[in-house]
Amino acid sequence: MKNKLFFGLLIFSLALNLAVAGTVGWHIIAERNAVALSDTPTPSQEEMVQIRTALQKNLMGKLVGTRDQIVEKRIEILSLIAQNPGDLAAVEKSVNELNSLKSEIEKDAIAEISKTAAELPAQKRAVFLEMIKNRTCMGPGMGRGRGGRHCPMNR
Repeated sequence: MKNKLFFGLLIFSLALNLAVAGTVGWHIIAERNAVALSDTPTPSQEEMVQIRTALQKNLMGKLVGTRDQIVEKRIEILSLIAQNPGDLAAVEKSVNELNSLKSEIEKDAIAEISKTAAELPAQKRAVFLEMIKNRTCMGPGMGRGRGGRHCPMNR
């Protein structure tokens, strides 16, 4: 009986590993196809460093203070929920303030992206905007091409 259980677990494990390998392989192939089909030139490492440096220098300083305020506001909202469970009216003012802070971050980011794009030559501007578009669809830390088919801009 133990041998049958062990053998069953072994087969299940192999099937699971094959499924994971197939999924990873499919994503790698899809990523290569997405990169190959892109009309915009791929940014070089030097261009990426220049773009990131320009954005971080100007934008990140503005956003850090606002991000801290957002975290504080979220903690405040959770405290209000703990004090008044089920009472959404008690947290409505704080939620509106949180939305206002998020809106402020978006406006600052858009203004900085526009300013940075205006300062770049036409070809580098296209590379910069493609990088921003990919980052918008995939979020920070994800590689180029991942999640691209879910992005409305890549359809």
